[in-house]
Amino acid sequence: MASTTNVLTLTLLAAPNSSEIGVRVVEKVSGAVVEALLDTDIPAAAQLLSPRNYMNNGATAAAVAYDCSAVYVETDY
Repeated sequence: MASTTNVLTLTLLAAPNSSEIGVRVVEKVSGAVVEALLDTDIPAAAQLLSPRNYMNNGATAAAVAYDCSAVYVETDY
């Protein structure tokens, strides 16, 4: 079960027309860091990546809570 008190920072990095997406997740309370490089099953190189905040709990009839404190988008163009 995910913690309801910790803060996660998700960073996605994709250079224009790149064939890779860099992913970094930092858990702000403990400082734990996970990094990965995605190079398969990713959007086309010219496709814009944009935020979409969404959560659900599948078939369970229970409330879902989600807090997003900020979204920052930057482009090289």
